[in-house]
Amino acid sequence: MPKEKIAIISLLKPVDDIRSYQKIARSIGVKYPGEIHLIGYPSQTSHETEAPYRFHPHPYFGRLSFGRLLVPIRVLWQLCRLKPKLIIVNSPELLLTTVLIKLCFGSKIWYDIQENYFYNLWHQQVYPPIIRHALAVLVRSKERLLAPFFDHYLLAEKCYKQELSYLRDRYTILENKTLPSAVVHKRPRKSDAPIRLLFSGTVTANTGILQALRIAQSIADSESIELHIVGHCSEEALYKELQQHEAPWLQLNISKTPLPYYEIEHAIAQADVGIISYSINPSNARCMPTKVYEYCARKLPILYESGCHWEAFIHDNGLGLGVDFNSPDPNAIRAFLHTAVTSTPPNQGAQKALWHTEELKLMKLFEKEINNKSTKQNARHTGAYSSDR
Repeated sequence: MPKEKIAIISLLKPVDDIRSYQKIARSIGVKYPGEIHLIGYPSQTSHETEAPYRFHPHPYFGRLSFGRLLVPIRVLWQLCRLKPKLIIVNSPELLLTTVLIKLCFGSKIWYDIQENYFYNLWHQQVYPPIIRHALAVLVRSKERLLAPFFDHYLLAEKCYKQELSYLRDRYTILENKTLPSAVVHKRPRKSDAPIRLLFSGTVTANTGILQALRIAQSIADSESIELHIVGHCSEEALYKELQQHEAPWLQLNISKTPLPYYEIEHAIAQADVGIISYSINPSNARCMPTKVYEYCARKLPILYESGCHWEAFIHDNGLGLGVDFNSPDPNAIRAFLHTAVTSTPPNQGAQKALWHTEELKLMKLFEKEINNKSTKQNARHTGAYSSDR
């Protein structure tokens, strides 16, 4: 009897995306006897086939290329061959593809909502106003129209349950907390070494890269520092601007495609202070950046926007300083940096930032919606077979 299959599919997230693969897929894989297929953007890391995981990277394509339009057709063909029992999709562009497979093969389908795409498109300055507003309405219309077909929703943020009216009661909140295996020991620091600041993750104007540069510039003349920028920078103009930025304190490890996650982990382990400098707008005002969990789990002191939604979590679980990134106080920042590199980090920081609390919720849902129903179906088939004998 062929093994049942689960497919986790994405358009732009890499096949080994930290949430889709290392958190969701590997959590499910501990108890699921079938195959787990990951379909997504090519990764910079090569993967050996490791049961039960199978990787299916797309051909390379540009974010604004014609090749991007062909991906849903390719994914539809792949899913027709796989006939998965469960599909977990996280890209609006693949929602219709997912629904078509459900109608053809009866697959269960879950939508893993990692962002409020309507808010992102509407409020972030990525496209001209007319284009971004039209795209926002198109995405939200698609989500609403196809909502009746989805069996369940996974929400990366608590606020989505208020922002998305089409969810009804079919959702489970799985916050982007960090993996236990990613909690690594901080590097020993030499007393005369520069203080190492870190900006990690997605590198865009909306995630606050310009504010991070401003902070570093404001103290670089009077303080021995380094600013390490490590992450994914898909915007061509910003990528070139950063590469041309000449400052002795600036260290870059940026890529136009997502970096392997171990490079982010390594950078956090080597850092003295993390910077979380989002430009606050309605698309992120009530969200929790993943790097809040990553930094707190590793007991990394944080510079963050004063009054932001994640201020309370940092205050309760780590060491941080609220800053007005538009008008920073260099003296307060310098004092905090010296405190950060000389004080003992809090002991309680790691636990509330770890994935295991979310993993329990995921596995409870999976047992209820997938494993239990498989057991009942197998029992019925076995009973029917026995009676025929």
